[in-house]
Amino acid sequence: MAFRIGRRGVFLALLAGTCLALPACTTNVATTGPGAPLAGGPRPRRILVENFPVDWSGERLDTSIGATLRRSASGEDPQQEAVTIAREVQEAIAETLARRISATGLPVFRVAPGSPATPGDVILQGRITTINQGNRTRRTLIGFGAGQSVVQADAELLRAGRGGAPRLLQSYVASSDSGRRPGLGIGAAAGAASGHIATAAGLGAADTAAGAHRSEVAQEATRLANHLADDITQLFATEGWIAPAAAPP
Repeated sequence: MAFRIGRRGVFLALLAGTCLALPACTTNVATTGPGAPLAGGPRPRRILVENFPVDWSGERLDTSIGATLRRSASGEDPQQEAVTIAREVQEAIAETLARRISATGLPVFRVAPGSPATPGDVILQGRITTINQGNRTRRTLIGFGAGQSVVQADAELLRAGRGGAPRLLQSYVASSDSGRRPGLGIGAAAGAASGHIATAAGLGAADTAAGAHRSEVAQEATRLANHLADDITQLFATEGWIAPAAAPP
């Protein structure tokens, strides 16, 4: 039996194919500080990676139907959930930064914010300004940025000297989000146009199960930290503190 695809079906199929090229997530790091090289200054004695505090006014929990049902069924306190999510994001950023910088051969120590530094130390500190879980249902069904999850952070590199405040070496603004890929809606429409039906059955169950796994914003935080580590290790290579091959191109 012949199957005919109308103009609308062709359009939807082409649109779906085009949308697949959209990034599944986007991560950006902007340099906002002086950026002046230290002209071959001495290699740091230690790199102190502080745990980034969270700006609680910038945290938003998942507002999807699945997340709401999960909280209702489990009796989970939203405030406690917010604390748990924030700790996941903090740990993802600090662990990733420490691991990536340590891989260059520099001595790295994770410390609490405001920990004492000695002359010659380089301090990496910052603040998590946004943790927005978005809306998983909208992200899954609609896509194109609807219900987008976002993590944003500010970071600074400072050099501890003899007396006085540490000197700013570089500052950064970093963000990572879930991207603008199409949701199941466009996939279902294109599937129907080509004779195959995509279904969103079980979406609520997927939403509910998501709470049992590492949060999506923690994954966003890991991507953010990896991109930030790229920029930081490039600066270290420029200063001659590490071999150029130890920094990403």
